[in-house]
Amino acid sequence: TDPTQNGEHLLVAVSDEEALAQVDKPGRLFGDTPVVVLQAPLPTRAPGIPRGYHLAAKAATIDGNLELAAESTDGRVIEVEDTGHNIHEDQPDVVMDAIRAVIAR
Repeated sequence: TDPTQNGEHLLVAVSDEEALAQVDKPGRLFGDTPVVVLQAPLPTRAPGIPRGYHLAAKAATIDGNLELAAESTDGRVIEVEDTGHNIHEDQPDVVMDAIRAVIAR
């Protein structure tokens, strides 16, 4: 909740509420604007994490990415291999290809 503790200097709880309010509006937030969601491989279950919790967390991530892509009539999720959370650092060519694909439409 302290904006000095994140690089974007956001009030994270407030920005989450604002984002959810936009996504929850009727219709598609992005209309027909192309949307590409890049998804890194989901982590394996860490020791001590219950299997059910791990499966629920994976499903929530996948569902969230699909929901975001569905906010456009031209949205899609691309699974990116050999990367972690920072796809732009691990696979910059994939990110550039996605940007080019959106610009070309």
